[in-house]
Amino acid sequence: MKKKKFNILILTATLFLSQSMTVFAVTESDVQAVGKETAAGNVFIWFLCAIAFLKISQKIDSFLSSLGINVGHTGPQAAQALTSYLGQTGIPDAPSYSGVEIGGGRIMDTETSIDYPNGTAFGMYNTEQYMAPEGNYETVTTADNATWYKQYATDTVERTPYMTGEGKIAYHENIVQKLPDMPKRKDRV
Repeated sequence: MKKKKFNILILTATLFLSQSMTVFAVTESDVQAVGKETAAGNVFIWFLCAIAFLKISQKIDSFLSSLGINVGHTGPQAAQALTSYLGQTGIPDAPSYSGVEIGGGRIMDTETSIDYPNGTAFGMYNTEQYMAPEGNYETVTTADNATWYKQYATDTVERTPYMTGEGKIAYHENIVQKLPDMPKRKDRV
């Protein structure tokens, strides 16, 4: 996916540069002063600098992402993007999403659907970046043919200790929805 985007970016930039030489405001006197080869070389060097800047930015973003520092996408646009990304746009009875957090090779969300009318939390983890999770999960293929592990929250007993009147320890027990532990990242194993 990244390689395809990079190739499209290169093609677009090349076409832009080849079709818009007048935009750079190089006059005939400038070309005569430095020569045709030098003027063309300056544009080529500028192009290489732009590509280098983009590559370095990608590497920095990857490095920061591996540290857990990344730009997360949240809110209404993220929910719409997730619906499209999962290929569920226009499907009757498709799930709705709220509280979407996307970033770092994972998607955290709450899904409301026929199976989960009250909504349930789920986590999706990119199969290229994460090990297979423990417990129940399914593998989902998205619109860009990426595969993701998807786990739903499960009922878990939450116990809170308290002291009885007789000095004994007892527990208040509640059933809560809790996501299983996040799987390990492949680059940290």
